[in-house]
Amino acid sequence: MAKHHKRYIILFLTLALAIVCFVTFLIFGSHYSERIDKPSFKEISGELRAESTEGAVELSNFHAEDDAICFEIHAKHPGEDRIIISDDDDSLYYYKSVYVHYFNIVSVGGFFGRISGDIIVPISLTIILAASFILTIKKYRQSFRKNPYQYHNVSLLSLAIFLGVMVATQLLSLFSSRGIVEVFGSILTSFSLFSVTSIPVAVIMSLLCAIAGIHLMHRNGFTWRNMLGTIISVFFGIVCMLPTIIGFITQTSEVFAGVHNLDTLWPFVESTIESCICAFATYLECILIATIAICAAVGRRVPSFDQNFLVILGCQVLPDNTPSKVLGARIDRAIEFRNRQVENGGHEPIFVCSGGQGSDEKISEAQCMCDYLLAHGIKRKNILLEDKSTTTDENLKFSRKLIETKQKNAHIAIVTTNYHVFRAGLIANKYHLRVSGLGTKVRRSFWVNAIIREYAATITTEKKRHLITLLIIFAIVTICELLTYFSMAY
Repeated sequence: MAKHHKRYIILFLTLALAIVCFVTFLIFGSHYSERIDKPSFKEISGELRAESTEGAVELSNFHAEDDAICFEIHAKHPGEDRIIISDDDDSLYYYKSVYVHYFNIVSVGGFFGRISGDIIVPISLTIILAASFILTIKKYRQSFRKNPYQYHNVSLLSLAIFLGVMVATQLLSLFSSRGIVEVFGSILTSFSLFSVTSIPVAVIMSLLCAIAGIHLMHRNGFTWRNMLGTIISVFFGIVCMLPTIIGFITQTSEVFAGVHNLDTLWPFVESTIESCICAFATYLECILIATIAICAAVGRRVPSFDQNFLVILGCQVLPDNTPSKVLGARIDRAIEFRNRQVENGGHEPIFVCSGGQGSDEKISEAQCMCDYLLAHGIKRKNILLEDKSTTTDENLKFSRKLIETKQKNAHIAIVTTNYHVFRAGLIANKYHLRVSGLGTKVRRSFWVNAIIREYAATITTEKKRHLITLLIIFAIVTICELLTYFSMAY
């Protein structure tokens, strides 16, 4: 029962703080103290006077101080009103819309404007975000310990990253963002802040990936596989800078002069487009950071010394039928682990060599690995060959069939390059394999390009999840922008 209740702790906290906010508005919201700095006034002719145009509010305690004009607004009945301050020549010095809501709560400056005691709103939001951040971190750690090879971990870690940014943004603007609209605006500001501050990082990352990609293509040829990391990193750099570019164009170009006309929907459209781009970029950046962190973490893990099978994923075979550097490193890693397991009192594992024959290869990758293992003292009876697969998915799908003919519920270690361990584990989960990852090191120039490819691959695999999330983000951004727009317009 306690675990069941933990699922709804944020909901309960939100409802409790919503009640606190409502009670605060009931207690303090029937009046509002306004202070207007004198420098904003022009030359005054005679005495100033303040009045409400519709009678929904009553003004009192109108007086001038050395540097400001002060007065209090009291609710009389629900409705919309206008407060006007003018002099004896009827020159207008101050004009502001006021709404009296049900329960005689006064909001100044818009339908969702400033309310007495509204500091409780950003405080409540900060508490909710901080609690969500702590619970998300806790849930991520539990999920990772339980099974590091699930995409749910990426979702949790990326959410924790964004919530951390949100908490920091709210703390920095805690006493300057007040009122419902300004709080919604602070959410949009978090997207923009994350996107803008990541521009230097995105540019540096794009340059590093471009350099690494060029180096990789120079060594291994100009193929889409080798170019993919560079293409994606350049795309990220453009996306991060896109909101700034759009804002600059709309601010300076005469073609978009109508964008700044508050009597049209253009301000809302422009702001929504910019906010959505920032939000989408922030989401993809958080996913990228989480993917890199988890790939790095699982790539360094070493399985327990009780593995029944070591599945070595295939890679390129050289023209002389010997393994390439990457494939050789994987086989050597598997042999090293086998030796350590036996030395630590573990049983002899079975090697599963998984990999078909490429169009430019004379023998299958599985046969190449088998020959290498035999040359390094591994007995043939401890080697299984899976020589039909052409993809990682097929590697694990076909290897599973071989393994299940030998043993059910076996402990399996997947041996592959460190950046590839996480995605291989994700695919193994799909086939209900009980796996651990065993990664081999790779050149840094290759790792940078490869990790971007892994990111693109996992994004594609989980495209339905990401599409739903992006639609939710779009809905949240649109609602926040609508509230801001209508509060300003009316």
